Amino acid sequence: LPHLWDTSRSNLTQTGTSGGILDGETFAISLLDANGNCTEVQLVGRDITQEREVELNLRERKELLNAIFSQASDALVLVELETFTFVEYNEAACTLLGYTREELLQGTVKLLHNPEDWPAVEAWPAPKASYSGIRLSITLKTASCRATSMT
Repeated sequence: LPHLWDTSRSNLTQTGTSGGILDGETFAISLLDANGNCTEVQLVGRDITQEREVELNLRERKELLNAIFSQASDALVLVELETFTFVEYNEAACTLLGYTREELLQGTVKLLHNPEDWPAVEAWPAPKASYSGIRLSITLKTASCRATSMT
């Protein structure tokens, strides 16, 4: 009975018949008999050019968004709404709020609000109309400010 002995994988780049560059992936599978002798080698190849282009485009977009996010002069903060943990924040947010990246990483949105405001914070995201006229204070590490309303 033949059994799988070895597989190897390699990536290749070649010029197609139309002159374009193609990316490919090949797999080699060696089959052995019961005595350990190679009886067959199977090669499988596939074109991954489109896959590579998608990966490259995604990587470029991610780099662009990271650059915009990190270089923005406005404070930008992304929050995970189920746990209220900070997912990402830029340097401007750290500066404005007065916290280090490590402090924000270990904290939640509650870090920025007075305890009496926590029920309103935890109600988020509620329908926008329910926030009309609500006042929430945001406590900075060095000072405190109050929002006039959330409409």
